Amino acid sequence: METYGMPKDNEHRVFELFPPDIRASLRGQLAFGDSLFGFIREKLGITFSGDDAEAPADPKRPRAAHGSVTPSEFFKEPLLRVLGKQPKHRMRAKEAIQAVLDEVRDKLKPIDFERTSGNKIIRAENKIAFAREFLKRDGLIEEPTDKTRGLWILTAEGVKEARKLLK
Repeated sequence: METYGMPKDNEHRVFELFPPDIRASLRGQLAFGDSLFGFIREKLGITFSGDDAEAPADPKRPRAAHGSVTPSEFFKEPLLRVLGKQPKHRMRAKEAIQAVLDEVRDKLKPIDFERTSGNKIIRAENKIAFAREFLKRDGLIEEPTDKTRGLWILTAEGVKEARKLLK
């Protein structure tokens, strides 16, 4: 199967709905790895709610200097404490991120509240998400399943570590 200029797998069925001549034209216009839906939205000028609220990415803006942003490791203990305080040791991702930010806000630097270089999310939120990944790799947060998607849940080992921190 041709991969260059082909849409991603989840868009393949939609791609096949186009007549052959349009598919051939699209293959020529899509760059490798481009999203068919993103390409169509761009060509038609379609935006979603919230798209207008975000500033366009500034390709001239450099990445943050090494060491200037609070590291992900810093957020591991606050995240364990926040989840450890919950009755079932679980929270929705957005709520957990906000709770961690509320707990450590006064210890963060101004650069932590700037958006990432792609203008996607606030740096501190990104670092909290990475902290969760590290805790998951350490076996302290559960691997999500279909039923627990969007929830951050402590494992039994994670509950033990959280209790140590909460003493």
